Amino acid sequence: MNPAKLMLSIAMTAISLTAPTADASEAAILSPDEINDLALLYIGSNHRSKWDKEILRPYVVHTYPDGHSSWMFDGFLMVEFVLYSEDGTYSYSIDGDWPYGMPSKKEHWEYMLERQLGLDNCTGCKAIDELITELTPELGAPSRKHKIVMSVPVPTQATQVWGKLNGRNMNFELVEDRITAINWYVDHVVEEWNKAGFKNLELAGIYWTQEAPEYGGATGNMATAVNKHAHELGLKSYWIPYFSVASRSKWAEMGFDVAYTQPNYAFTTTVPYTQLEEAVESSFELGLGVELEMEGYNFTNVNGTIQKSPAPSCGLYDISPVFWGRVKDYIDVFESHEAFGFLPVAYYAGYQAFYDYETSGNPRDKELMDRMASIMEHRHIVTKWYEPKQAGIDEIVNDSDIAYGGEGYIYIDDRAGNAAIYSLDGRCIYNGSSVGQAGTERLSYGLSVSCLPGVYLVRSGAKTVKVLVK
Repeated sequence: MNPAKLMLSIAMTAISLTAPTADASEAAILSPDEINDLALLYIGSNHRSKWDKEILRPYVVHTYPDGHSSWMFDGFLMVEFVLYSEDGTYSYSIDGDWPYGMPSKKEHWEYMLERQLGLDNCTGCKAIDELITELTPELGAPSRKHKIVMSVPVPTQATQVWGKLNGRNMNFELVEDRITAINWYVDHVVEEWNKAGFKNLELAGIYWTQEAPEYGGATGNMATAVNKHAHELGLKSYWIPYFSVASRSKWAEMGFDVAYTQPNYAFTTTVPYTQLEEAVESSFELGLGVELEMEGYNFTNVNGTIQKSPAPSCGLYDISPVFWGRVKDYIDVFESHEAFGFLPVAYYAGYQAFYDYETSGNPRDKELMDRMASIMEHRHIVTKWYEPKQAGIDEIVNDSDIAYGGEGYIYIDDRAGNAAIYSLDGRCIYNGSSVGQAGTERLSYGLSVSCLPGVYLVRSGAKTVKVLVK
């Protein structure tokens, strides 16, 4: 086993026994106290999804074919990098990686935060908070609140139009003034968050939107300074760099608490499968989490009218079975390379891909949603963030109608349907789409799956059983 995975396996065993609080230096490990599954929500500009409760519901809860439901993401990232004018004719750059817009001003930053909090029209954070309140009686309360991460603007244009702080005009030709403005925004986020009074949400930290800051350069030093300020406020800092960025290995030195690798595999058919595998393996080595990437529909503001069209790499099966297959590749690799067993995962889903997949009407899209939701549910159970009413771990008993253990194998009854087998440290040994894999054998009324001696969890719909393999 990869030495990094071995150490994480030992740590995960400790979590399953004692559920300790994770230290920031051990960011890349599942934890009951940290975000394990982080959904990126692009929200702020008027050309984005409306992010009301209807759109957000598939991000908060998932309902399986058998009718039972479970919590989905335990964390949400409110992110934006550009603001368009009402008629869509021009834009303001929030992040220096978006080079096409005019420089944004203080008022634009304030407007972005208002839209992300969503207090006036029950969108964004407000909608998530209300959904959790509505769903808790059915699903049960998690062991901690859902966590929110707020992106911060990263100005890189040398301008003097942003506005004033303490009576002095900010001059973005000076890196020090850029840092001062970003730190003001972090303070503003905390102030507005405290006013909002959300019942079910916790402000976890800030997100550095620039995906390729140069370590030791101006933007890298800006990130380090802002991260220091966030830490003084009790917040963590998050970052999701490109796969090929050299500074990815310097995430801790720049002051980030949690970083994830972008595999950058979902957006073109020219990127090889091996890059997806390398992204996971290097994340283990560097102590990062990893990002799952998928897209659905895009939105464009055309003369004030929002128009919807498939993204170029849209993975909805009816639009592109090829890109659908690349989304499936992410899930397969994250399982086979044990990312889902050990690492925090961020989910880039374009404008609103989880809603698009959930409502597409194609069973192949629903298959991926069921599979990802089942994986997240198991991760929540392992970390004790969520113990479902239907099958809390303490209530699990052997049930031969679903599965039982033998000498070197687990037998899964056909009545179990699309069952999955997990080790106690969270590794997926078998899932319903793995028929034909090495070590499986089709029998008259079920399936035999070869397993090493030990205790395993078999999940089928709303029911989980614990089996012993001798």
